[in-house]
Amino acid sequence: MRFWGLSLLAVVGLASCSKSEPSAGNGRAEIQAGGITWVVLSGRWSKDGEALVGSGGRVISKSDIADGTLDVDVEKAAPSPGEPGIVDVGFRYSLHADDPGRGNGYELQVKGTTFTVVRGANSYWQPVQPEIRGFQTSGLLDAKKNHITVKMVGTSFRLDVHGDSLLAFDDATFAHGRVSLAVESPGETVRFSGFAVGH
Repeated sequence: MRFWGLSLLAVVGLASCSKSEPSAGNGRAEIQAGGITWVVLSGRWSKDGEALVGSGGRVISKSDIADGTLDVDVEKAAPSPGEPGIVDVGFRYSLHADDPGRGNGYELQVKGTTFTVVRGANSYWQPVQPEIRGFQTSGLLDAKKNHITVKMVGTSFRLDVHGDSLLAFDDATFAHGRVSLAVESPGETVRFSGFAVGH
């Protein structure tokens, strides 16, 4: 009897420690787009065919990916007036204590024709390559539409835009996680399409 009680406590303890990811039934809206189930964490999101259209917020995939390739087309459907906002493609992404304000993982952040790649824990973001700070200009990036590919193999990452290498880096901080998409500005609408996740 005592052993059964300890086993039950261990199972309850493990279950309570596994709150780091969104789960079905937690009250968040879900959208099926591009063969992926997306959980809406914030902002306005809708489905247009197999595309996901978002403004001023973030979604995260329900499925986890460790190694593999992610492809996505990112298109500014309605740019914000003035300076362009930041659009994120996150990978090996998770939430601490299921809190959308406490993200972990890696993000490619694109702002117009500039970019940065950051690693974060509890939403404290730092460049994956400390010598490269701030947003960098790239001739590969188009201000309106980009095809982004993220290749993840163990601790090695390669980010391509339109089939050409944007940045490669090695980092062992996060071994797996989900895909995250975010649009910083509520005045900007971005269309994410052409999803492909391979292993």
